[in-house]
Amino acid sequence: MRGLVRGAAGAALALGLALTACSAPDDESGAANAGEAQALGKEMAAQVADLLERPTSIGLDVPVDTVPKGKQLAYLQCSLPACESLGKALEEATDAVGWDLKVIPTGATPEEIKTAWAQAVRLAPDGVIGLGHDRRFFDSELQQLEAKGIPVLRMNMVDPVGGGVTGVLLGRDTYEAAGETIAKYTLSKAGDQLNAVAVTVGEVLPSLEVMAESYKASVEAACAKCSVKILELPSTSLGKDLPTRVAAYLRRNAGVNWVDIGLTDMAVGLPAALRSAGLSPADVQVVGLGAYNVAANQYLADGDFLTAVLTAASDEEMWRAVDYFIRAFNGADTTPSTDRDTWPEWIVTKESQPTASETYPTVADYREQYRALWGLS
Repeated sequence: MRGLVRGAAGAALALGLALTACSAPDDESGAANAGEAQALGKEMAAQVADLLERPTSIGLDVPVDTVPKGKQLAYLQCSLPACESLGKALEEATDAVGWDLKVIPTGATPEEIKTAWAQAVRLAPDGVIGLGHDRRFFDSELQQLEAKGIPVLRMNMVDPVGGGVTGVLLGRDTYEAAGETIAKYTLSKAGDQLNAVAVTVGEVLPSLEVMAESYKASVEAACAKCSVKILELPSTSLGKDLPTRVAAYLRRNAGVNWVDIGLTDMAVGLPAALRSAGLSPADVQVVGLGAYNVAANQYLADGDFLTAVLTAASDEEMWRAVDYFIRAFNGADTTPSTDRDTWPEWIVTKESQPTASETYPTVADYREQYRALWGLS
């Protein structure tokens, strides 16, 4: 009996050694893969580390000679809450230099947008500011403004200068860079397990399409195992059923663990929709652009799906717009105003968020810095 037991034990030991030997390569492979995933996360974390710190400078240090008096600007204000918030910031900036501001709501459809630009042509202000929309909707109005010698500053869009557009702030290069930054941040958190979807709303906001494509390309270039799909929703879903549509997509595509929601305005109502779909923040995390929306700011503070917000100057961009027109009206070089490399950027997290009860700037004392730059302090 002892011999049988000893023999059985020896056979079991031999079998165990054999199995261990057979499984060793898989174990080593698994360990290697885990090491690669950790290395990817650490590498990306190092690349975004500086962006997690709040900037202290507006990034612009070229003073203006003088601030011209008696000017009027027209602001084509889109239907998103972010555009309304920016309109208030623009009013504050124009008040600081003693200029008049005319706000023209654009609506959301191509027809409404064209009508708003036609109103700007009739108004004939000293300068026009427009955000985001595809210029195909109002190209003839741009030509009319150009014929009248009225400078047009386009912001948060992807078309170049020309054809009636005299300046661009936060253009294509900004949204390409934003997509790359969001890619690095999400990879720093998920490593090679990143399975993401980027949300866009079609031609009404082409800048989001550029950001989504950049996000997808940046992730895929850094991580062969990762996946990014682009979900294009109709512009009519903005402020309506967009959250429900995103939740429905996630139900159909189990395993998606990150959502690039585009603008944080588009995240309003999303946590409730995701919970109704049976999801929790442990299942999926959300990242977006802009700290303009108080509801979204509260989601971030509560850890309610929204994990990080990339903010590129926020309200400060409207003060930069006024800086552009000061230089343009003076006949000076406007490059200092439009140079993307001078824009302060910040990845805001729950830990670094200044407040959840209101919107907040990227640079705390940006007003004082601009007034000093303009010789008003």
